[in-house]
Amino acid sequence: DQRFHTWLESEYHRSPHRGLKGTTPLETWLAKCHLIVPVDAAVDLAEAFRHQATRKVHRDTTITPDGVLFELPSTLIGERVVLRYDPTLPPSNRRLFVHHGGRHVGEARLVDSYANARVRRADLRLDPAGELPGGREVELPIQFEGIAMDDLQIITHVGNPAVRTD
Repeated sequence: DQRFHTWLESEYHRSPHRGLKGTTPLETWLAKCHLIVPVDAAVDLAEAFRHQATRKVHRDTTITPDGVLFELPSTLIGERVVLRYDPTLPPSNRRLFVHHGGRHVGEARLVDSYANARVRRADLRLDPAGELPGGREVELPIQFEGIAMDDLQIITHVGNPAVRTD
C-alpha cells in the first residue's frame, strides 16, 4: 500500500499524459482546483443525493414503488406525490419521504401484509331481505356516472359486497 502511494505521487501524477494533452495530472488539478466549491456543513448531503420518483396514490391509500407496498395518509388519495429515497437500500428497507405540493408531508409506511390480513372487518353479508345487519347502509366507494341508483344491485360474493348492473 505504501509503495503504491509512493509511485502514485512521485511518478504517475508527475508524468505527462496524452489524454491530458501532454500535461501532468498534478498540473491539470492545480489549474482547475479553484473551481471546487466547498459545501456548507449545514447542508444535509444524504437529502441532497436522494433519488426521487413520482407516483399517484391509489384509492386504498397505497403506492407500490419497486414492487413493495407502502401506505400513505388518506388525504393524498388520487394525488401525485414525489417520493425521495436512498436507492442503495433494498426496497423493503427504504424510508420513503413523501412530498406533495412542494413541501414535505411525511414518511410512507411499509404495509405489513400479514397483519393487514388479520384485521377484523365488519360483516357486510346481506340478510335474506337484502339489507345489511343492524339496518346499516352500504356506502359505495366508486361513483358511477350515468347510472341510476335503481339500476344498481348489491350482491354478495365470499362475504364481500360487489356492485353489479343488470
